[in-house]
Amino acid sequence: MPKVNPDIIHWARETAGLTLEEAAKKLKLHQARGVSAVDRLSALESGDDHPTRSLLTRMAKQYRRPLLTFYMTAPP
Repeated sequence: MPKVNPDIIHWARETAGLTLEEAAKKLKLHQARGVSAVDRLSALESGDDHPTRSLLTRMAKQYRRPLLTFYMTAPP
């Protein structure tokens, strides 16, 4: 199965005009296992963690990008 490109996650958030804090709130990320929502999103953007399909779907909607975009090899 193809992997999500963390650089694309970062690019999509920035081009949507959202800060890490704003994006975490819009994506309804919450603190988990003692890790803040912002740190969880940061880990996804750095490639240290991988998003679930459900989270990817929310990202596509909030960042206004097709789901397939997150599987591209480099930002457009």
